[in-house]
Amino acid sequence: MAFYSLWMLLATLLFTLTNLMMRLLTEHYGVMEIMFYRSLFGVIFIVYILYRTGTSIKTNCFFLHLKRCSSGFLALVTCVLLLKLLPFAIAQTLWYTNPIFFALFFVISFCRAKKAINWNLVLAILIGFLGVLVIMRPDFSSATILLTLLGLFSGFISGVADWNIRALALVKEPRERIIFYFFSIGTLLSLVYILVVPEEGFHPHTMESIAVLLLM
Repeated sequence: MAFYSLWMLLATLLFTLTNLMMRLLTEHYGVMEIMFYRSLFGVIFIVYILYRTGTSIKTNCFFLHLKRCSSGFLALVTCVLLLKLLPFAIAQTLWYTNPIFFALFFVISFCRAKKAINWNLVLAILIGFLGVLVIMRPDFSSATILLTLLGLFSGFISGVADWNIRALALVKEPRERIIFYFFSIGTLLSLVYILVVPEEGFHPHTMESIAVLLLM
């Protein structure tokens, strides 16, 4: 168990560093452009992994993948918006409310299945939301309150994405295939948005932005 906990801590650290790079990239590119590059790099990486492991992209649960990809994509878009509009620490705090929502989904599923509720889990959820309120403080302007609500929505939809990953894991979908569809659909959606919305477009690169892109 301790071994897996260390992997989870490493994953959290890498996600935080990735978000920090995205925060720096908001000074060079638009939100959807950052999403495009992030997803495109991911596609290149996961295609190599698929080749090495011999994992097929053929799936019998495309609808589940679509649910996971749409919720995950929306979660990341709102995350980049938060990183652009709020201080990094506050944006991270709001986005990482997703485990609280994930636990809430478990409680709801217990209620729907008429199973015994884990009250320790309920207490942890309440403490988690209280912790967010303490960190955020109630002395915001109306504009910041809207951003806070956006942050909580980002955490919520990220929790939905995690719940959908759980659903895919329960039907034995390989993790490589889950990641492939996520990055592929993310690349397609962000590219279509950039091409359709005239205000977006692609911004010129600089040596600094290229370095941060590679770090991301």
